[in-house]
Amino acid sequence: MKIASFNSHNLWASHYETELEIIEGHLIKGDEVIQFYCDAQLPNCDDNPFFVPSVCNQCIDFRKQGYKLLSGNIKKNKLPTLTDSEKEIISNLPKQFNSLSEIQALELDGFDIGYCVASSLISVIRDPSPDFKKYNKTINSYITGSAAIFLTFKRWLIHNKPDLVYVFNGRLAHNKPIIRACEQVGITFNVLERGADNTKYSISVNASPHDIKFSQTQMAKAWEEADQSIRIKIATSFYQNKVKGDDVNWYSFTKEQQDVLPENWDSKKNNIVVFTSSEDEFASLSKEWQNDIYINQTSAIIKIAKDLLDDNSIHIYIRIHPNLKHANNADKEELYSLESSNLTLIPAESLISSYKLMKNADKILTFGSTVGIEASFWGKASILAGKSLYKGLGSTYEPKNHNEVIELIKSDLPALDNLGALKYGYYYMTIGIKYQFYQAEDYINGTFKGVRLVKKRLVWAIIKDWFFGNKLLKPLSDRVYYRILKKRLLNFRND
Repeated sequence: MKIASFNSHNLWASHYETELEIIEGHLIKGDEVIQFYCDAQLPNCDDNPFFVPSVCNQCIDFRKQGYKLLSGNIKKNKLPTLTDSEKEIISNLPKQFNSLSEIQALELDGFDIGYCVASSLISVIRDPSPDFKKYNKTINSYITGSAAIFLTFKRWLIHNKPDLVYVFNGRLAHNKPIIRACEQVGITFNVLERGADNTKYSISVNASPHDIKFSQTQMAKAWEEADQSIRIKIATSFYQNKVKGDDVNWYSFTKEQQDVLPENWDSKKNNIVVFTSSEDEFASLSKEWQNDIYINQTSAIIKIAKDLLDDNSIHIYIRIHPNLKHANNADKEELYSLESSNLTLIPAESLISSYKLMKNADKILTFGSTVGIEASFWGKASILAGKSLYKGLGSTYEPKNHNEVIELIKSDLPALDNLGALKYGYYYMTIGIKYQFYQAEDYINGTFKGVRLVKKRLVWAIIKDWFFGNKLLKPLSDRVYYRILKKRLLNFRND
């Protein structure tokens, strides 16, 4: 078989080691393996969004360390050079955007480039409502690189037709174009991601793990094929581990919380607990993920609280996602500034227990947070007012408009059947393939074939940072970088 692997996100924990795992497996089988990589060619990337030269050198060195551990040789291909016509296509793409919807509308030959560029930007700056003027240069760099990868890799696929392509994640600016190119040419692709725990990785065949329909099909299949004598026990352990603060799929954000409720908790009232999401991963996935009711969760909470202000029997508690503790953005500030007699905000930094809140709440309201399906499992009425991988599984109330949201909050709701929650829990407790060559120590650290890859800060590269970052030397450094090194680049940097 001819295998192509697209290398990206080397400095993100364990993702390069997962690529090495895949490559090693194919080499042992005797397959031909071709790796495509960036040799400091792209204008920026998720590892290096604001382009610091030494980070490129760190990434390149990290990648080369991995080669020494492989049992055979692979073909190493730099990103292909753009043709003149491809350069013209990229140069004609829009350069200014004023809103998230405006950039999401950007398409290139059937490739939804705007969505993945916005997804990368939002993840990097941790802000679901970016300042498009402030980050205009970064956005243009993402667009340029994403478009270049799509055009050149699609051209390579047409001429070389590999049997299978591997790529990480699938939602971001520099890996989504690989998926779209494969789809258009008709090449099978596997999307790599984390598995149920740090001993596993997952593969999504011809789909992204963020695709709702694909994921739910996989959930149903896993449940049907599972041993019926133990599948409920396994699914239950997913939710039990969450409550205990164990690391499930990723680090737990609740393990430090204390078993207490807010001081103003009044059990006589209809207590609605809203669990916010960390929106940076899901804010710009695809049209499939667009909320049909609200622009975003911040505006939703404001509108809901306002419409319930006159009902003294209801109190809303807003539990800000603990993962937003260090995030600084306008949406978070707006939430923190909310003041209403029927509303209590629980900051991301608060040690008040999320699960104590869930247990004592009359109803749970989420916009995609996993807590929504967890609440259903534990016998709570759970209202989902957004999109999620568990939407449609039958375990959550799913209003179609704002009025229905208000009506559900005011109504006396029984908990729904938790079969959907069981399927969800079983899937995410078992998903993945066991690593054979990578040995994880936790979700960040590990070794490949007994050797730890090291992210080195090279002295000469740090000096290069100073040279290219010095304002007094900028005229000279620009000349050096854009002229002398131009052949190393894909020849599409923003001059």
